[in-house]
Amino acid sequence: MRYDQYMEEVKKSNLNAQRAKKRAGIQEDITTAEKKMKLVDDTIQTLRKEADQLAKDAEKKQDFTLLSKSNAFRKKATEKQEEHKSLKKKIQQLRDKLKEMLLADFTSATILISFGAVLGKTSPLQLILMAFFEVIFSLVNEFIAVEYLGTTDIGGSMYVHTFGAYFGLSVSLLVTRQAGRESPKEGAVYHSDLFAMIGTLFLWIFWPSFNSALGDDDQRHRAVLNTYFSLAACCVTTFAISSLLSKKGKFDMVHVQNATLAGGVAVGTAANLMIQPWGAILIGVVAGVLSTFGYKVIQPFLCEKFGLHDTCGVHNLHGMPGILGGLGGIVACALASEAVYGDSLPDVFGDRFEDPPADSTAKAPIEVRDAGQQALMQLAALVMTLAIAIVSGLFTGLILRCVPGLDALSDEKVFEDEYFWEEVEAADSSHATTGYHMVQQRAPAEVEAEEGTPHTETYTKNGKQEGEAQV
Repeated sequence: MRYDQYMEEVKKSNLNAQRAKKRAGIQEDITTAEKKMKLVDDTIQTLRKEADQLAKDAEKKQDFTLLSKSNAFRKKATEKQEEHKSLKKKIQQLRDKLKEMLLADFTSATILISFGAVLGKTSPLQLILMAFFEVIFSLVNEFIAVEYLGTTDIGGSMYVHTFGAYFGLSVSLLVTRQAGRESPKEGAVYHSDLFAMIGTLFLWIFWPSFNSALGDDDQRHRAVLNTYFSLAACCVTTFAISSLLSKKGKFDMVHVQNATLAGGVAVGTAANLMIQPWGAILIGVVAGVLSTFGYKVIQPFLCEKFGLHDTCGVHNLHGMPGILGGLGGIVACALASEAVYGDSLPDVFGDRFEDPPADSTAKAPIEVRDAGQQALMQLAALVMTLAIAIVSGLFTGLILRCVPGLDALSDEKVFEDEYFWEEVEAADSSHATTGYHMVQQRAPAEVEAEEGTPHTETYTKNGKQEGEAQV
């Protein structure tokens, strides 16, 4: 890696660290404010109790001094109540700020999912323009679904995964040339698969934090547990189905890298809901079967029959599991009742309830939408997400295809990096790896004759020996 490339990576790493530090700082401020608000609450309760007791004593003894003290305590309680409101407002502002940062991360994930469908077939300029339009359409879709339909989708099965997948597929349908569908250069090599598995492991481990990031208290805990259950079930199922679909009974690396994550996608909408462990496991099993079958059967079928080329298989990992997640959310919302959720029902389904009128003596939120109506709204949001994603994707794809000057790739440039990335010059390009190349100390004939025998290879850089290794 060149020095300037290294420094660029360091800058990106520092930027990510700063963002993480900022999120952690906001979360710490929220925790501190919540603790302070609890102390204020306790103080208010204590002052009110003291005031009530003094008022009773004053009435019995006809002592106006005690009554005066009681009024003073009530005044202090009122002042503390104002402090309580101020802290509550501050906490809400901090949560809104944290939510904005998280939604920005989610929007980035939506764009990256769409990129997976067109990777290797579009130029950097086309990708930038594609991202520009997708940010607008995805946020409009989510705004309508949340603010007007009042739906829940804490893990983004619908708004992130489903939208990103079908937007990207729609763009791919219009920008992919015949050469992109039949290119022999599309594929993976051993070391590429190995490094990709590192990414899969990180995603698997941190997916629960993705699904639970927008939750509070019990909802966050449920989201973490449900996501782990679904991921574990999906992982086991993927290995089983991958082996069953192979003629030789072997595992497919593509399935292991991707379909093992489908459970996290599919459980996203219902992650914070009370779906029970068996429900999360069931979602994970179905997602594993659906995603693995998609890579093995559905993806080749769509490419052959409809010309729908999907470079990274986003339809199998994000599209179909995302729809499954939306359907799971519909069922979970239809079954949500006070008998299951207790007093937490208004906290989980805020749009099903309204605060009582100011002149009303009732304190509990008033239900304005039942479970069936909430389920219908969830279904409407899923259908709307698919419609907006496909239509806006086709619109964006048409622009990328027809507008000149966007560096559209010719047939020989598809799935090639050398036209946009500087390549490291090496004496032996077949062994080049980040500036280093390997010089074997034995003749090729000796290597073939002694295949499997340990031997010494020397690593060089710019013609200078850097070290030796036993191979």
